Amino acid sequence: MESSPEEIFEALSSTVRLQIMKILSRNPMNYSDLMKALGMTRQRAAGRFAYHLKKLFSADLIKVNEKTKLYEVTKKGQLVLSQIEMMRKVLEGSEMMIVRRTESAVESFDKNKIVNVLMTEAGMPGKLASHVAGLAEEKLEGLKVEYLTGSLIRELVNALLIDMGLEKYRHKLTRLGMPLYDAEKLISETSQASHIHGLIRSSAGSVLKEYLLLSALPRNVGDLHLAGEIDLHSPETWLYGLFAKSYNLEADSLVKIVDEVCGIDGEVCLQVSAGGNIVHALRELSSVKSTYHAKISVLVPDVKTYEKNKGLEAFNLVVDMSGDDGKVSIADGLIDIAPGPVTSHGYLLSAEGLIHGVASINLGRAYLVSDGVEDRMWMGVRKTLEGLVVAFQKKHQYIARYWGLKGPGLFIVSACGFSEVSAKVYNGSAVDLAKHLASLCGKVEREGVEILLAGNTSTKTANRFYTLDTATFGIKDVEALTHGRKGYNTGIFDIKTERKNLVEKVAEVHKYFRGGLVIRSEGGVSKLLNELRELSVGGIYLIKS
Repeated sequence: MESSPEEIFEALSSTVRLQIMKILSRNPMNYSDLMKALGMTRQRAAGRFAYHLKKLFSADLIKVNEKTKLYEVTKKGQLVLSQIEMMRKVLEGSEMMIVRRTESAVESFDKNKIVNVLMTEAGMPGKLASHVAGLAEEKLEGLKVEYLTGSLIRELVNALLIDMGLEKYRHKLTRLGMPLYDAEKLISETSQASHIHGLIRSSAGSVLKEYLLLSALPRNVGDLHLAGEIDLHSPETWLYGLFAKSYNLEADSLVKIVDEVCGIDGEVCLQVSAGGNIVHALRELSSVKSTYHAKISVLVPDVKTYEKNKGLEAFNLVVDMSGDDGKVSIADGLIDIAPGPVTSHGYLLSAEGLIHGVASINLGRAYLVSDGVEDRMWMGVRKTLEGLVVAFQKKHQYIARYWGLKGPGLFIVSACGFSEVSAKVYNGSAVDLAKHLASLCGKVEREGVEILLAGNTSTKTANRFYTLDTATFGIKDVEALTHGRKGYNTGIFDIKTERKNLVEKVAEVHKYFRGGLVIRSEGGVSKLLNELRELSVGGIYLIKS
């Protein structure tokens, strides 16, 4: 049946007919039930009710299902209702509902995600899932809350399922710190690998990450991580885990290391003395499944010790090259400049051999948000760093409690998008950007928190920032910043465009990256090492992962 626009508008001109369509969109009904839902009776309103139905039929907005014999809304009617709802929101000036999720994002509410969860996790038929999601959306719009969370939405959906007598579906959505569906998936994956430690760590981490982002941290700080303005390394263990700790195998037993490794979320660094041999101990430690989550590296004091330990090349190495001036037997790797021993991530260890925490700030997003206006960009960066310090303070408090540590904590901050922003704002001058950024880090430091700027961001973090930024600003704007690359650089130099005078550039900026400055040795390790030694840039370490 084809209906004209005039017939549709005439059908919609009555509030009763609109009410009929809304009722049927939620639940198809027979003649008597529909009349009752409208509050009408056959004795008093039969003629008026039939008149309204006729108008809706003529406009092809409702129909009678041939199988069920129930009245229902047509596809055209559903489209008309969705357009009416959109118009209502615009005219009322209502704001879009915002959801804070623990999967690291702040996003607009989308009822289709409820549909997907109901179908995927609860095994609910699509039509019923769509109906439940629609009811949930109506309920949520009526709530007087400042913001929505994934947990709140799940609770409301569970309550609706109980009211509707759909207990079998509600049971499948029971939350055990994580959805039942995720728990079953995790158990299946870890059991196949016979990895009990992975099961315990992942299940506990799910709960602790949610607690951190929704409760332990102030809302604005949690939002910085969720929105991709900062990245907290391992939020699952943020409240108790050290990023890195070094051990001396001559003084610390393997039993102690295995006992403590569950509280180290980044790297376990093993020191070997000159002439010492640790390959056997290293193999034993690497085979322990409770250490699989952390990177294990070896801090080697010189090239001679490396060459003496046959088999060491199979592990993550950090070789101190500061005192060596001979030929390097390692063909490739990264070079790190720092005032003291570093991890294989390229981050400086404290005098006590610790790194309390690591985080990254998204300079690329700061540039995009500010439309490239320098003053606005720096205002945003400062606000971001101030929020990050709050997260560092919270971490320091918990680590002191769990590890019994005293004194200030060392925290490393890397700046993702450094080379891209340097090119846009400072015409490629890394010095100006590094100087300003290091100064800001010093200004926002608080009691118990020492912040050092590092020149290396993990690939995982860079990819996360890029994905969130393209979703927010669009691929075109982000790739205009990255010069067409589908991702942010992980270092402060773009090796493809800045090979010329690279060593001189390093000499200019290294003092601002006291947390470690990683350089990729494109032209060979020996040549670059010798050039850096001539410039007396400080401690030089060769990293091989």
